[in-house]
Amino acid sequence: MLSISADIGVATHYGNSADGNTCGNRSPPTNWIATGGDLWNSGHECGACYRIKCVGAAQGGSCGCKTTSSVIVQVINKCPECRTGGTNPDIDLKTSTRDIISSCDRTTISYERVDCSQNGNIQLSNKLGSNKWWYAFHIYNVGGRGALNRVEIISKNNNWYLCEFVNENYWLCNNGQEIADDLPYDVKFIDDEGNELIAHDIITSFDGGNTFDAGKNW
Repeated sequence: MLSISADIGVATHYGNSADGNTCGNRSPPTNWIATGGDLWNSGHECGACYRIKCVGAAQGGSCGCKTTSSVIVQVINKCPECRTGGTNPDIDLKTSTRDIISSCDRTTISYERVDCSQNGNIQLSNKLGSNKWWYAFHIYNVGGRGALNRVEIISKNNNWYLCEFVNENYWLCNNGQEIADDLPYDVKFIDDEGNELIAHDIITSFDGGNTFDAGKNW
């Protein structure tokens, strides 16, 4: 029986490598997807989780749903053609994830947003090339809604900066201008429903490539 909140669409599949994923997720889950259009939302839905259920074949032939017909997935990639109308799909599944629920190249699915259940804490990783004159980072392993709408950082001397999601890939602070060199920084995470989570003293360096554990999660 389908959930009354589920949408119906079509899923395709496209491979098994998460290397270079658009969301910059350094620790992708086992089952992930690429989305486009409103389900991508210029990258703001990076990290969102969905329950995907096989409904049946969206093509001819003898393919169909597997015994395990549903799976929880997370958005880590952009699918430029998805959600653009015509015969284009709504969601592009990792191939091994498709194999869990369906034997079809094109599968009719139901999909609904669900909370993400993550192991461990939120992770923040400084983007390569970062420094105090141009500070940016990736965020991943976000629980709860999974997707963030806004991030703020606050220094030990209460200098406050807004960080905005740019290029569908990373969070850029203070519009790419210099920020105060008074580490450590607190980070306020705000999800796409406005829920807030503050992690204290987690940014201890501006150097690119450094990764920090927020010490908490939703």
